[in-house]
Amino acid sequence: MFQGTDIRVHTLEVLTETTMTTIRTTCNRCGDIELTTADLRLELVADSGTGQYMFECPFCECLQHRPANDRVVSILLATGVEYRVLPTDEPISEAEIQAFADALGDDDWYPAFMQA
Repeated sequence: MFQGTDIRVHTLEVLTETTMTTIRTTCNRCGDIELTTADLRLELVADSGTGQYMFECPFCECLQHRPANDRVVSILLATGVEYRVLPTDEPISEAEIQAFADALGDDDWYPAFMQA
């Protein structure tokens, strides 16, 4: 069991001799609850390793959002929680596209790319 965060993960044996991962977290209204990986969704911030996870409490049906630091993200991804990467706030500019196209026209773009 992982401790030290808002989320604790442990394994539960099922009667069919298969293993099902359950995740224990806290509902603001109901207290401690147990969820399966299918009950959670993870949203990741691009290039940061952090994000937030969301779930609907199985008792009060209230949608909950929790921050997810890099440790929580690692745990949730390892247990198979579905995720999506949030788009960055700034779209690619025309100048960036042109600079990229110009760099591709240069013969030594690949060695420069490999050194970056």
